[in-house]
Amino acid sequence: MVEDAKFLKRKIRAGSIDVHPTEKALVVHYETEATILGELGNPMVGDRKESQKIIRVRNLNENTDIPELAKKIISSCKLISENKYPQVEHLLKYLLNRKETKIVKNQKPPIISETLADPGAFDSTEIDEIAHLTELDDYLELLYEGISEKLRASALILQLARNPDNLEELFQNETLIGALARVLREDWKKSTDLATNIAYIFFCFSSFSNFHGVILHFKIGALIMNIIDHELKKYDLWVEELDRKHKLSNNKSETGLTTDDKCLVDEAQSNYETSFLKYTSLVRKQEQLFRVSFYLLLNISEDLSVEIKMHNKGIVSMICKCLNRDNFELLILLVSFLKKLSIFSENKDEMLKNGIIDKLSKMLCRPEEDLVNLCLRLLYNLSFDTSARLEMVSKGVLNKIVGLLENTQHQPVALYILYHLTTEAQSRPAFVNTQCLPFLKKLILENPEEKSDLIPMALGINLVLDNQCANAMLGESRCFKLMSKRAIKFRDQLIMKLLRNATRNNDLLKLKMVDFLPELLKIVTDEKPFLMNTPRNLYPSTKPTRYDELKVSGKKHLNIEALNSKINQNDTSSLLGNRLKMKIYKTDDGNNGSFNEGDDNDKEKDDDDDDENEFRKKEDFKFECLGCLANLNLKDIQYSKVITEFSLLKWIKSHLESVHVQKPNDILNRTPEVINGFGPSFSSSVFPNHPDDEILEIVRMLSAICQDPDAGKMVIEAGVVHNLISLLNGMSHFIYIHYIILFMKLI
Repeated sequence: MVEDAKFLKRKIRAGSIDVHPTEKALVVHYETEATILGELGNPMVGDRKESQKIIRVRNLNENTDIPELAKKIISSCKLISENKYPQVEHLLKYLLNRKETKIVKNQKPPIISETLADPGAFDSTEIDEIAHLTELDDYLELLYEGISEKLRASALILQLARNPDNLEELFQNETLIGALARVLREDWKKSTDLATNIAYIFFCFSSFSNFHGVILHFKIGALIMNIIDHELKKYDLWVEELDRKHKLSNNKSETGLTTDDKCLVDEAQSNYETSFLKYTSLVRKQEQLFRVSFYLLLNISEDLSVEIKMHNKGIVSMICKCLNRDNFELLILLVSFLKKLSIFSENKDEMLKNGIIDKLSKMLCRPEEDLVNLCLRLLYNLSFDTSARLEMVSKGVLNKIVGLLENTQHQPVALYILYHLTTEAQSRPAFVNTQCLPFLKKLILENPEEKSDLIPMALGINLVLDNQCANAMLGESRCFKLMSKRAIKFRDQLIMKLLRNATRNNDLLKLKMVDFLPELLKIVTDEKPFLMNTPRNLYPSTKPTRYDELKVSGKKHLNIEALNSKINQNDTSSLLGNRLKMKIYKTDDGNNGSFNEGDDNDKEKDDDDDDENEFRKKEDFKFECLGCLANLNLKDIQYSKVITEFSLLKWIKSHLESVHVQKPNDILNRTPEVINGFGPSFSSSVFPNHPDDEILEIVRMLSAICQDPDAGKMVIEAGVVHNLISLLNGMSHFIYIHYIILFMKLI
């Protein structure tokens, strides 16, 4: 290789200078020409490559001495000749006066990306030289010299490592990789720039799983965590020292100081300003080191065993301590890392101990859309924990999340979080004074589709269980009427369930529901029966009972990523609407809960499934209407007239007689899972149907009817009591107490 190098000629030709389109930087264009010469010096093979060097001027401001800065740039960059001084000065003035680009109001916001950006070039990585693979041996020798030589060598090697095409050749050079690991282990305390460069090199390797072995072999991950821990302790000392000097400088405002004391205070003020500038520079370099270090750890944490080791060494605590920084690139990396770690409950508990809710609450106010969206996703993962949900409400995170509902990019995940918060009854009153209820009301009534979206409706269904929320959302007569008419017109079981929950214990809303009593009775009695003339089983089957609240089923650690994949969709309506269209596995009762996915190639079976799904939706709607009727236990309603007009007792009697009461032997022959009702079950319906639920609602409706004494006599005369006694002799515990209440009312 040395002999060949004698016949290699390289020329660099400087080109034009321009400003960077988005950053405060100059772009120097140049051309590299490499020529292989023959023994006589004649050119044989040549190649040209156009490149550019970026010179960043981040600290450029109105107080900057531009002529002096232009001279400094020319002296430090060999690609710029002195005769270009006027051009450099002109470009710097242009950068200073250039306005930052702003998003036009009517312009569509950029799509939020979850892909983390490359760390880019740092102060320590900038070097005027161009690295070559043929000179690796020279760079290796520099790693055995002083700190300045090691820094130069690391910057040149990093220049090669940032090109993925060079990684394989660097990886094969075991001596070089070993030397880099040694220098990092021995000298990281001596130079932050050196530690940043070498950590950056190993980060480049960590971007590809094929090279993770070399990082694990040299235990770079453990070393990086030690470096981060040490730097965090240094940062605490810097802050403590800066606060002490700041307090001394503030004594200047105190009265009664002598001349000597004022001189000391002035000196302290000057000392503080100098220390603050030094602190700012140190923090910037430290954050550059943190970016490549945490990014490296994030990449190698793909291996679960490595992530467990990180947890044991306190990775969560380290990340949480860094969340008080103001560097956007660092913050978006840290929150992404926490989001990945939050899937495991041990990491989630550690985050809560470190005050993650408070830290995320502050970041929700930042202007960066990507960071805010990532914070919401992390909050969503944390919201599977009860204590986290309660803390979000108590710490004021609720109001900030509600404020993001109008943003279409944040709306889907914000709705998921709010839904989780409403699963806690004690948290629901906090929604009364927010804009969540008006937003939901508008979303439901202005929905152009016939069917409502699941997640907003689930949120509303839980909220109206609280009387204050129900009154705030539906207390206006016009709103209640519009909601009821929409539910009846489109046969929307979700809206009807919301109305059913709202009228359960709210007499004001019950009075409003009375206006729709005839329509509800007509729906329940005139349409097809619930059971399609099949015998009913009063005992619990493998299908779960209905609940007044919609609950998220499944293990949280398995559901988080699947739900996050849905949130990635930008179209809110399609995201939430697809939840209703999802194909869900169904349980075959005859096989004790065996799963039947169905053959997609069997067209007839698919058609049957569609018909069954449609029938189940109609059943669900009728059931919710029946629940609304059962809620109307008002003494002012003349149920005796209602019974006569709609032949209601005949309908009730026929349904009670259709129930099949099992014999004791049948119960003993069933499996324990079926008896307890805890067997695995899935339904193609939004609300799983269970016979006991419908019987219970009929009994509750009878209880409401008996509020009218004349109607109670008609119930007895119709012989309904005999049907109830038959059910009482062999009923399940699920509705026992409701039968007792009914009989007490009848007596």
